Amino acid sequence: MKAVLYIFISIILFSSCDDSKVSVEIPDNNFEGLWLVTSVVGPRQNDPALPHMDKFNKGRWIQFEDDSSYTTNIKGQYDFGKYRPLGDGKDSAEFRSFRGDVYHIAAKYNPNGSGLILNRINVPEMTDTYDYYFNCTVRKFKYRNSTYDTYAVENNYWRLPAESSENDSLIVRRMTNHIDFWLAYLNTANKMNVRSFDYSNINSCFLFSPHGISLLNFKKWESTFQTLFYTKGEAERAYKLTSKAIYKSEFRKNDNAYLQGIDLFRQIKYHLLNPNE
Repeated sequence: MKAVLYIFISIILFSSCDDSKVSVEIPDNNFEGLWLVTSVVGPRQNDPALPHMDKFNKGRWIQFEDDSSYTTNIKGQYDFGKYRPLGDGKDSAEFRSFRGDVYHIAAKYNPNGSGLILNRINVPEMTDTYDYYFNCTVRKFKYRNSTYDTYAVENNYWRLPAESSENDSLIVRRMTNHIDFWLAYLNTANKMNVRSFDYSNINSCFLFSPHGISLLNFKKWESTFQTLFYTKGEAERAYKLTSKAIYKSEFRKNDNAYLQGIDLFRQIKYHLLNPNE
């Protein structure tokens, strides 16, 4: 009788465990958590370059993990590897990329959950350098399961451009990994009860709204997404394979737009991986 009762209680506890749970806090120290660029500050008033820099850098990020690993697109190209703070750890860190590159980033954190990342620009025609700063919000997200970590390496392999031609199997793997990113992103937005959706930090072929998910025609994909594929023909192939998966998916209305989107993306992923069903 005790054994049966123990098993019953275990099942109840297991079923009530929310594997997708996420919490957020303001970090205590520099080089912790997710640094998300919100705006760019320039050294001069009425700087004509500033609006363009703001447009192209808003939404970029660095995520610092507790195990001294990082993921980032702060320089425009996706990268991941290991980092270590330099000196007293208050204003600079060394990054060692998986590509073998070594570089430094200067960043200063405020305990109120904001930070500044230095972006120093040298003008070729002039001897002067200009210091621009990326204003960032800094938050430390904690996930019960790393599958739901939006900026984890595992959910962002799709950001690495193809180095050679990819067959249908590899194209599907790229698209399903991109969907993994979306699933993690929407789960976080849902758990944090985000009330508005911002596309500035998403490079995607999908559009998400309370009305569902739509796939842009590959000719309308941003070049930063289209060029992840080895050729335009393979980008078009990705579009066709994903379109077929979407047509097989069933729209199920949910008053929670995030859960509705998660359901659709899971169906699309399933049909991409099982095209004959």
